[in-house]
Amino acid sequence: MKISHLLSVITLSAVIMVSCKNEAKENTETTSVTTEKTQDQPAQLATASFTVEGMHCEVGCAGHLEKKLAKLDGVQKAEIDFEAKKATVEYDANKITPEILVQTVEGAADGKTYKVSDVKS
Repeated sequence: MKISHLLSVITLSAVIMVSCKNEAKENTETTSVTTEKTQDQPAQLATASFTVEGMHCEVGCAGHLEKKLAKLDGVQKAEIDFEAKKATVEYDANKITPEILVQTVEGAADGKTYKVSDVKS
């Protein structure tokens, strides 16, 4: 009985090791292809500026929106001037569009409603 149990454990362990090894190879291949595609396209830096209505405080609203924008893949720099109600974002045009920036701001509700207008890029 102990021998059959031991054989079962060994067989199960072998199957798990083999399946994990194949999965790791697939992930490595996918990563290298993705890296090659990313490296093929040089960054196309662009700047977008727009007005943000609905901010009530500099730290909470403006700071929160600035962080949300800065976290987007492709955004190099995001700044929000609370007094002027202006946002300026430097981004890689190959990875992100001004429309995505607008959607991010307007979708960052936090119980508040932000409205973007006067988008220039």
